[in-house]
Amino acid sequence: MKLDLAGDFVCVSEAVPGTALPAWCMERHINGDMTFCLGLDKPRVLDEAQATAFWPALRTYLLYQQFADRNRRWPPGRWMSHGDAAYAQQRAETAAQALGLAEDYGRALEFREGWLAGTLPRLVHARPAKRASTSCPLLHVGRRRALRLRDGCVRCLNLAALIEAEKERRREDVAFVATMRRFGYRCCRTMHNCALEEDDAHGQQTL
Repeated sequence: MKLDLAGDFVCVSEAVPGTALPAWCMERHINGDMTFCLGLDKPRVLDEAQATAFWPALRTYLLYQQFADRNRRWPPGRWMSHGDAAYAQQRAETAAQALGLAEDYGRALEFREGWLAGTLPRLVHARPAKRASTSCPLLHVGRRRALRLRDGCVRCLNLAALIEAEKERRREDVAFVATMRRFGYRCCRTMHNCALEEDDAHGQQTL
């Protein structure tokens, strides 16, 4: 394993990339420059506390790689989108947690199950309700193509944040995969449900 300092950041890779792990794999969070993706941002080592936190993070990452070797998937509950899609996922997870939908959103991401994995409803911002009996749109998700959000409802605001963030996550994830294709990256065939593996199966030209 090799550690390099780039300004305030530490970069980690195999001493000889591609020896024990793939040289690159988006599903295993190995970057295009063959460094390990240890989080949404590269770890900083500006002080002793940050340096102390770095080693457990690296150990956890390597344990996840061992899990991926055995199971051809990232550990449950630890799935993360690629590129800028990861930031949208983070916002969606925050909104899902506030709504009590964290488990539902997790299943949608990892197993493509539930209404959050399918076609997302269109949001309609309604006028202030004239009747207090107006039902919460959460009662109708998965059954309607459009959801009418109640004016001033905190749950509606969180529902809107969740759906909009998930839509953005999907757009960014598609854009990331398209960029990888354009630069000729190829599936390492060590993980299930890789978009680039699907390309290979359909005969797409890669380098």
